[in-house]
Amino acid sequence: MGFCATLFLLFFGCFLCSGFPLRHYHYVPLPMNWASAQSYCREHYSDLATFESAADIQTLNADFLYQWAWLGLRDGPEPSDTWRWSSTGETSRTGYQPWAKRSTE
Repeated sequence: MGFCATLFLLFFGCFLCSGFPLRHYHYVPLPMNWASAQSYCREHYSDLATFESAADIQTLNADFLYQWAWLGLRDGPEPSDTWRWSSTGETSRTGYQPWAKRSTE
């Protein structure tokens, strides 16, 4: 958490989901922790961003890919190493893989 607190984090996310598989992603440039970002998205949209495949990620605007962002994926309490989506509570089928190495600066 110290790493997150030292960065000016821009959170990403909030998708608008209906009965259709189409999702709309909104970038919100406000510094927040994960819980605040989740609350904000639930109040103004639907929830934090959920991705089910690499194809979902490829649909994002290229500008999003170079920003700090919060996703709707969180480490679940039990069993250990179980990642759950904020919007559904379901475990991630793809598992966790870091997209980039953390900077030690």
